[in-house]
Amino acid sequence: MGSFSEDKSNFKTKIFLAGFLSVAALAGSVMLSSMFVSKMAENNKQASDFASQNVWLQKFDYKDATNLYKFILKPCKAADVDDIQKKQLDILKEHKLTVVSVKNDKGNDKGPLKARKTSVDLIGDWNDLNAALSDFEKKHFVVITNASVSTDNSNGASKTGAQGLIKVKLDYNIYYN
Repeated sequence: MGSFSEDKSNFKTKIFLAGFLSVAALAGSVMLSSMFVSKMAENNKQASDFASQNVWLQKFDYKDATNLYKFILKPCKAADVDDIQKKQLDILKEHKLTVVSVKNDKGNDKGPLKARKTSVDLIGDWNDLNAALSDFEKKHFVVITNASVSTDNSNGASKTGAQGLIKVKLDYNIYYN
């Protein structure tokens, strides 16, 4: 081994270079093999996802989905907001609720879905309120954001409200684009 360390020829340099290249090639092949294995695992996962999506798509009933889509409420046009506001108030009046005050707020005008916020103060019977609320969000894209109910003691109602009318403050949004 002593003569190898004392050797000054190109052979010694070539041996070290060949050894370094062998180690680098081995490290490169291990790295490429690892990348290949992870890519194959990813491809297998995608293939199983695509297969399950294919099964779902073949079982998907377009007629039922189209019929369901008809029931989804869509935002109205900005020009129709006042008309829809009137229709929503008419729903409350149809159910024998007295509209005391209506306060419109500009609401959210940013983003793809815009809304006009409205606060309505009502007086009426509990059953009439329930009937009105069940119809309130069915015809237009209107969402009730807050409702507070209290007794109306001005009409001789008891503290429980069982004999008299109730006061309702209803906040809702009318969505438009």
